[in-house]
Amino acid sequence: MIVRLADREFSGRFASLAEARRHVAAHLDAPRVLPRPTSDWQEAGWAATANLAATAYQTALARRLDKTAIQYLSAATSQDVDGDGTNDVAGASSLTNLSQAITNWAAAANKLTVYLVGSTTNGLFRLSGSESLNVAQLDGWLDRFQSSNGNAIVVMDFDAAGSYLPLLAAPPGAERVVMASAQAGKSSLRAAGGLISFSQFFLSGLFNGKSLGAAFSDARTAIKSASGLLGQTPQLDDNGNGIPDQKNVDGRVAAQRYLGPAFLTGNDPPSIGAVTPALQVGAGWPGLAATKRPHKL
Repeated sequence: MIVRLADREFSGRFASLAEARRHVAAHLDAPRVLPRPTSDWQEAGWAATANLAATAYQTALARRLDKTAIQYLSAATSQDVDGDGTNDVAGASSLTNLSQAITNWAAAANKLTVYLVGSTTNGLFRLSGSESLNVAQLDGWLDRFQSSNGNAIVVMDFDAAGSYLPLLAAPPGAERVVMASAQAGKSSLRAAGGLISFSQFFLSGLFNGKSLGAAFSDARTAIKSASGLLGQTPQLDDNGNGIPDQKNVDGRVAAQRYLGPAFLTGNDPPSIGAVTPALQVGAGWPGLAATKRPHKL
């Protein structure tokens, strides 16, 4: 799905933003289903998560990040995302593997991006059927990375991701850009297999060479409009104080930061072309991606 937010043109499954909003509205009155291990819910929830995680991976490659600088964690541990005949998943999504990726694998880098997309259990980001990630764990690992390294970027796309944001304030003197797809207590829309989602809009902007700030701003406008009555409002904190969306404060740093080098990509952006086949994984299990760069841009 290609999105040009300047003139609200959408290509792909939906002919216009109005059509996308009608699709979303048709589902808003349906009863919300709490996570549970039933096959229908599992397949629908996992498809969107897997699609968006794969799109994040493809976007990083398109931004000229080497595969050795990307670590992709997923409940489905065998995936050839880029079609080169090799497995692109570094390991299962777990507390141990995520901790290792941030504090060990990325230790030599001076820039780290962590992208979390998935669902929640009892308000916590779900890693597997038995493990969830609390914000104190994530903040501690990031603090450890930044104690001897450089900048950190965290993008979170899951329900109530904004509840994590205040506790991810940067250590003194460190630069940390934190984005949440939805406010605390609000759902994060992922309709049509992920075609209508914060991540799809945001990653499309990054692919096309926009800064983190510009891609976030456009994605926020798009998902606020597309979500209709759901009222989804993404949040951003980039001055490191844990308070999002401060007028004339937040957004300045993100406007100058990019995923990979600052250039315009010549190819079409990654899009969700097909729904991932049913997989034997737990309901709502996440996709995690981390990227590191050995040198500052």
